[in-house]
Amino acid sequence: MTTLNATQVLEQLDVFRIRCQSTTGLRHLTPSDYAVLGMNQMDNVPREIATEKQLKTISPEILKGPERFKKQMDRLMRAAGISMLDGALYGITKADSASVQDELTKIIRDAENWLTGDLPLVFDQHQQEWWERWPRYAGLMRAKAPSLREFQTRVVWKFRMIAIGAHADRPEDIEEEVSDLGDRLLDGIATVANGFYALAEKKTEKTLGRASTVRFLREVLKKLKSFAFLDARVHPTIKAIEEMLTAIPAEGASLEGATYWQAQALILRLCDPDKVRNAEKEKLVVPAGPVTLDLFANLASEPAEEEVADEEEREPEVMMPVPPAPTPTPTAKPAFVMF
Repeated sequence: MTTLNATQVLEQLDVFRIRCQSTTGLRHLTPSDYAVLGMNQMDNVPREIATEKQLKTISPEILKGPERFKKQMDRLMRAAGISMLDGALYGITKADSASVQDELTKIIRDAENWLTGDLPLVFDQHQQEWWERWPRYAGLMRAKAPSLREFQTRVVWKFRMIAIGAHADRPEDIEEEVSDLGDRLLDGIATVANGFYALAEKKTEKTLGRASTVRFLREVLKKLKSFAFLDARVHPTIKAIEEMLTAIPAEGASLEGATYWQAQALILRLCDPDKVRNAEKEKLVVPAGPVTLDLFANLASEPAEEEVADEEEREPEVMMPVPPAPTPTPTAKPAFVMF
């Protein structure tokens, strides 16, 4: 892989820090609490309302709100950027930075509207329903639960752009972080591709939905194009995705025939970072036999043949049976894809 200059790479990125903070509503059970309940400390409180001797005082329905907006922010950052410094930060290309800021601002605005507008209307109702489900513990839960105002002050959604140097312990940490970005890009895409393929395999009829496949390929294409400067070896795969999107029919519920097998072959390439790196040397071929797909790959390179462990020590593999491939149809020329 080409050696990357950290300064040159960081000049093309804006680095975001996301902060999502909430309260769990967990309250420690003290000896006096057990006395109120007529229990001793060895008694087990139902797991639905306690964990490690901590009482769940807030309704799960209320807690879904902060989590929902946190997931929206996480999903946006994973789709648009690359995680850095163990996920504490995200690198976003300067070309995409403004649109990402706009999307984050919208999510935060919706979250704050929920917190100050929608939540007050249902907070007491959800809390009362939660406590009434557990009459023995209701009094204690009510006494220990935060008020609406306390809950609101503990919930925060924020983002800011930062200088990555401030988050690195040593200058060489930045060099190492940047040198890994290309690998992290392909690892992240492989993880998403594995997940997409696994969902398709769970269906009764093994098929690929047309709309979901187009959406998935477009998202991958956009990310690869945005970060192609990290590793030029992604360009053959970018071209293959563009050609695949051109070949997929504009109508239909699922992919069929040669289009299905070609799309499957492309997705399987995306599942393996090494196949993407070596795409220029290897033709994209339709699988002609069973496909082994590691759905849990965190995607380190496969060991050399002499280093492979004994069969008994290998992780179990998920075998994807694939019937013999039909003769592929000629591939259409690439076309520019609008998102």
